[in-house]
Amino acid sequence: MRDPKRAFGSLACAGASVVVQSARDTGVNETFTMSPRWSLERVRLADGRTTVLDTPPAGASDDSPRVGRGGRIVFVRSRKGLGTLYALHGGPLVDVGRDDGYYGHRPWAFLTWSPGQP
Repeated sequence: MRDPKRAFGSLACAGASVVVQSARDTGVNETFTMSPRWSLERVRLADGRTTVLDTPPAGASDDSPRVGRGGRIVFVRSRKGLGTLYALHGGPLVDVGRDDGYYGHRPWAFLTWSPGQP
């Protein structure tokens, strides 16, 4: 999907679509000085159409999506440097650690989790 007004991050395969982390692209200078408000979108592979899956509250960002059996989606919502594993349409599950803000580093990046059995 091409959209010069959006920036994309983590993604997860979801059958005939992908779940992607997405934010409004505010420009290079702002991107590195301000944390973007990342949300999750589903992008259909056949035609590139997108569906917004969630919009985090002000001050929060969503990243690291995972898609399990039956299409269940989990992701990490971070706020003020603290990450919480969430189930889409299910709410918070467990705290996963503090993010020290280093570009590209996430303390939960190497955790293994799965949305579980259908």
